[in-house]
Amino acid sequence: MSSRTFYPQTPVEFNSSLISSLDSSAETNYSRQQASAQVVEREVSKKLKELENNKLAKLDTKLSSLLLPNEDQGLSVASVNEQLSKAAESLKKLNDAKPAKSKALVDAETAVANCIKINKDKPLNCWDEVEHFKQLAKASN
Repeated sequence: MSSRTFYPQTPVEFNSSLISSLDSSAETNYSRQQASAQVVEREVSKKLKELENNKLAKLDTKLSSLLLPNEDQGLSVASVNEQLSKAAESLKKLNDAKPAKSKALVDAETAVANCIKINKDKPLNCWDEVEHFKQLAKASN
């Protein structure tokens, strides 16, 4: 890339005070760039904070409308406690209904996991362990 020099059509003269003020200026392109970046960062941060506050206000409003009792819904502390008790009972029944794994099945599962860890690049080396695990899993159903 070559440099070019442009010559003005009219003579240009700079005042000595302008030249001395430019020479004595501590401001550089880098410092101007940093200052403008800080201004942009502050504006973005302010806008993000504003958006976050709006979202939080909407969430608070929505939660309040869902959690606070409405007269037309007939919610009370007793009815909410009853619903919570029913939900806890349902969860307990679900947990109790979950089949327990036999010791042999747990051991086979551990053997498959260990084999895969040992043979990271060759998972087909664990074929026997996987087949044994599948047979035990079928039998437990």
